[in-house]
Amino acid sequence: MYISDEHSRGGGGGREPESEGPIPPRSGRPSRATIAAIGVVTVLVAVIAVANGSSDESATPQARPGVATADSGTGHDRAGAQDAATRIAKRLGSTEMFGESSRRTLYEEIAAPTRIDTLLQEADEDYGPFTEKIGLDEEGTPPKGQRLVSKSTIKRATVTAYQPDRAVVDVRCSGTFGIDGTGSKVPVDTGTFTMTITLLWTSDGWKLSKAAQDE
Repeated sequence: MYISDEHSRGGGGGREPESEGPIPPRSGRPSRATIAAIGVVTVLVAVIAVANGSSDESATPQARPGVATADSGTGHDRAGAQDAATRIAKRLGSTEMFGESSRRTLYEEIAAPTRIDTLLQEADEDYGPFTEKIGLDEEGTPPKGQRLVSKSTIKRATVTAYQPDRAVVDVRCSGTFGIDGTGSKVPVDTGTFTMTITLLWTSDGWKLSKAAQDE
């Protein structure tokens, strides 16, 4: 699942040329309209955008379904980047994003080292008020008798830009989100969306630099 106001900010989902320098405005912030309508629409899990590197828009798209078995692709190639992006997208759509402790662990495992602190800080700013609004505590636990449901199923992945140190992958997902149980004000719903994952090659493999969502 994914919450984003990328369109309202005019973001490019990781496809714009990027450079080392001041961090650009965040493009993964929760949409106010989405939060307001949470009882009737699917809510999509947020990722905070942090740009780095440069893009190669001339790269030939390459699609291959499947989910990697690790958070970082072991292959320093397009296939490795694709596998890493699918795994990252799946975790960003999980219940891990809703608890302070689990969210920190998630970013420490999937994000580029230079991006962890910023990604985590901005995610905390977004998820703190959001989880409170939907009735979860700071660790993402719903009231007794209810169960948080948040899952992204990967449908396909397409490498749209590739360089040895940076890759951009569009991951098409089917997301399910809601709170199940007596008294829930957030019914479980399902929707489809595309998550654009920007990756950096590090000593530990492909790691998250930026993510954005489009329907």
